Parts: sequence; C-alpha cells; structure tokens
Amino acid sequence: MALVSNTGWNILNFRLNLAQRLIELGYDVHAIGTSDGCENEVRDAGIVWHDWRLKRRSINPLSELDAIRSLDSVYRKIKPDLVHHFTVKPVLYGTTVARVRKLPAIVNSVTGLPYFLLSQSRTGVRGAAREAAMKWYSWALSGNDVCPMFQNPDDLAVIAACNRRIEQQAVSTPGSGVDLSKFTMIDESFVEPDELVVTFVGRLIKEKGIVEFVEAARQTLSRTTRPIRFVVCGDVDPGNRSAVPAATMAEWQSLTGVKFLGHVSDVRKVLEQSHLVVLPSYREGTPRALLEAGACGLPVIATDVPGCREVVIDRVTGRLVPAKDATALAHVMLELIKDWPLMRKYGRAGRERVQTVFEERFVIDATLDVYARMLGSDRQAVAA
Repeated sequence: MALVSNTGWNILNFRLNLAQRLIELGYDVHAIGTSDGCENEVRDAGIVWHDWRLKRRSINPLSELDAIRSLDSVYRKIKPDLVHHFTVKPVLYGTTVARVRKLPAIVNSVTGLPYFLLSQSRTGVRGAAREAAMKWYSWALSGNDVCPMFQNPDDLAVIAACNRRIEQQAVSTPGSGVDLSKFTMIDESFVEPDELVVTFVGRLIKEKGIVEFVEAARQTLSRTTRPIRFVVCGDVDPGNRSAVPAATMAEWQSLTGVKFLGHVSDVRKVLEQSHLVVLPSYREGTPRALLEAGACGLPVIATDVPGCREVVIDRVTGRLVPAKDATALAHVMLELIKDWPLMRKYGRAGRERVQTVFEERFVIDATLDVYARMLGSDRQAVAA
C-alpha cells in the first residue's frame, strides 16, 4: 500500500492512524511525499518513506515534469498493489503515473479544491487553465481502476458537473475524522474565566481566513474591556503562493492581545487553555481544526462555506458567519464572549456531534472497505 501526499506533515498528521492500522493488518505500507522534517516520525511508525521531488507552489513545466518523473521512479521501484493519493498534485500526477505503470488499484481523495478550479471565468488564460484542470480531474477521478473519495458534497458537485460517472463512483467520508482517544473532552468549568482565550489553528495563508481573524481580533479588543487573548497556532507556509508576507507578519506580531505561537506539535495542549476556536476559512474539505475543537468540547465560529458548514451547526454547536467579513466575525465574537453558558452549551453539543459523525475510526473503516473492493476482495479478506 502506498499513501501519497504533498508533504510528510500531511501523512504524519492526517494518515498516520490509517497507516498503522494497515501495518497491524499485515500490509507493507509506504509513504511518498516531500521531505519537510516530519519524515523521521513517519519512519519511526514503521512506514517506509520515499522522498518526492515535488515543488508545491511551482507552475514551471520543467519542475512539474521532474515531479512526475520522480514519482514514476518510486512507483517503478515499489510496484504497489494499491496507491492512495491525497491533495491536488498527488491526485493528478499520481493517477497519471499509476495508469502509465498499469497499477491495479487507485484511490483518490479530494481533500479540497484549488481556488482557480472554482473560478467562474470561461475566457482567457484563466478560463483555459480551468477547463484543462477540470478535464484532468474528470479523467483522474473516473474509471474502473479508481475510486474517488470526497469530504463534502459541494466539492463532489463541482467535479461531477463535468462527469456524472464520478458521482456514481464516489465514496463520501466525514473528512479525515478525529482521534477521540487523543482529543478528549476538556474538564468543563461552569465558572467564567477571568481571561477568555480565542484560538485560531491553521496554516498562515490567505484562504484560511487569517487576515480576517487578525482584523476581527483588533475590532473586538477595541470594543470591549473584557480581558481576551487571541492565540494563533500555525506557521507561514512557504510552499503556498498565498502565504502571509513577512512584512505583514512583523506588523501582526507587534499587536497587543494577539499572540503567535508558530508551529505547535501538540495542539491539544493549546486547546486545553482555550475557550473558543475560530476558523474564518474561505473553503475547506473538512477542517481538522474544527473537528479537534469539537472533540474537546469547545464552541466554534466558522464561515458558512463548504467543509465548515458540514461540521458546524449554526446556533447548535457554534456560529457560522459570512466568509471574508471581519466585521461580521467580530460582531459574533462579541456576542458569544458575553454569554458563557451559551458557549458551554455549544461546546457540549459539538462534542456529541463529533462523537456521532466524525470519529476517525469511521473514516478508516470506510477506507478499508474501499481498499477491499478495489483489490477485488471482501472486507474480511483485507482484514486477514
């Protein structure tokens, strides 16, 4: 079995329990991705690591051709019985190489769509790029040798509009799930804390809504005397074209009341000190940050966009606000921080929803069912 993603971080944080389950079942598990410092932990888990010469933000044809050749050399070497691709370039490049090598089984997980693919433009260079990408996706996600897996219905609808066969073949899962043995309910306090901690967890890129989060924090702090500390967990992602510029980061880090922690290896420790989690993302597959917050029993504020709205039930487990609207976000923040009992009510409901819908073992079981079908056996045979 080969699990293929754009980074070692992605394998370590989202696919590790799946890989370990496969190892327990007796499979030889390989991980393929760019070496980013997480590969040693992947190896320590008993997974064979292969470096992939992929430049995530590149659009240079020569670099992309080199990435395809690099992946082809790995597939030729290990000859996997099944490959499972995650994220955009692995799905497109990996399927191309797998079919050239006539690999017997391909699983492609759509964990979110690139923004240019969602563009309404039908003319010019942008329109041509969108049309070509849609055709490539359609080809990669359909066929007897492939099973497409989607994390939310909106992404499926976008792709299925180009090829209805994909809708017939698709398997839906509740994101990547969350490990409830790790993210347990935080000890609940019925006494409102002296200082509220509002936390953002995610990469510091435009599409995660970090600009709106910081601006909403500024507005909130200027409109209340309530002690509030805003905490940001996440690094600037240099491999992403919309990463926060260094000058902007320098300005933000000088703000009073907003603390930037950078990369946090164990986000659970930060969540234990938090009272509200906010993710103003522009679009998601299914955001792990919201699942982890819900698993810990924390109320959340998210944007009313694909992926987020599958996790958050407005006025039940948290609040949904319009995307790209810092003022609306600040307004809802101010509403919630004035009502501690309501925040606790949302947190308890969020924990119950995650337990019912988003537990990681549900996703792993569904994935193993897909593997069994693609390998031409039943689930019991795969488990054996």
